[in-house]
Amino acid sequence: TNPSTNGGIYEKRNENKLLTWETALKGNVGLEMRLFSNDLLSFSVDVFKEHRKNILLQGRSTPQIIGLSSPYLNVGEVKNWGYEFELSHRHHIGKVDYYIRGNYSFARNEVINYDDPAGTPDYQKIAGFRIDQFKGYQVLGFFQNAEDIKKSPDQTTLGGPIIPGDLKYWDRNGDGSLTDADKVAIGYSRIPEIMYSITPGIIWKGLEISVQFQGAANASVLFAGNAGYEFGGGAGGGQVSEVHKNYWTPENPNAAFPRLSYGKNENNTKKSTFWKDNARYLRLQEISLTYNLKTKGFVKRLGIQSFDFQLVGYNLAVWSGVKTVDPEQAQKMGRVYPIPARYAFQTYIHF
Repeated sequence: TNPSTNGGIYEKRNENKLLTWETALKGNVGLEMRLFSNDLLSFSVDVFKEHRKNILLQGRSTPQIIGLSSPYLNVGEVKNWGYEFELSHRHHIGKVDYYIRGNYSFARNEVINYDDPAGTPDYQKIAGFRIDQFKGYQVLGFFQNAEDIKKSPDQTTLGGPIIPGDLKYWDRNGDGSLTDADKVAIGYSRIPEIMYSITPGIIWKGLEISVQFQGAANASVLFAGNAGYEFGGGAGGGQVSEVHKNYWTPENPNAAFPRLSYGKNENNTKKSTFWKDNARYLRLQEISLTYNLKTKGFVKRLGIQSFDFQLVGYNLAVWSGVKTVDPEQAQKMGRVYPIPARYAFQTYIHF
């Protein structure tokens, strides 16, 4: 209980004396193989599965009529499963040694129970989808004219007035107006299900060159702020970018962007499939050039066997369907800064 502003007392929330520990049942199977001599080919794979129960979360099914916030309950349940494998090959052609290493991982999760209120449509439940699954409106296109707006479900409930060039949404439940009840699952979550990398390299007379590529897939981004909206001023304000040149007009009905707005357009900035993009990418993560110098004479007698002189470049290029910002930065709201390329010169001493 807490004292209220009028001198009385009130109950703030329900107590739950039955809280217990979260439990997890985990299992994995692994296999590792080395084939032929001199590590010509090696391979490893690991398959895993996890089932977590009694996850602590604030209840969502408690009726609001009781006037108290819901207590925390051990009702969450999530399943995770996936696999990871690595493959490497090392050999030589004449006096040139070469190698290539690669790994690939897939991990998927599903919410089994999240205390969804009774009567919640399956497409709006948290259960049955991934953790952090995006929910929003399905875009059908642009409103092309006043007649199109008149014949469509009412969208002024999302922020109006609605005029030609605005985004048109799917009335999922068919009640004639757009509300939160029409939001559906869109895309993946922001967490990639697939991660991979590949690293080839060659060695010749103490000189080694290696390149590392790193990528991700099965992830989505929802643009906001500088990444998408054109309006300025206020929280979340954007800035004009290349995509805004191809905006909707009666003469450009199949544009890549809705009608331009100076002020915030409440209808067009709702979470929807229009602002969703595939966040898969392939990044040139690193290039390194290393020269190993063997020591002689006095230096070797000091116990120093060799020096490595290394020049390394990081984050040199990225290939992605996300064009306006770095795909790993696109989830951030407001100002988004690119990941810069970096270069370093390093020296290692081997005793």
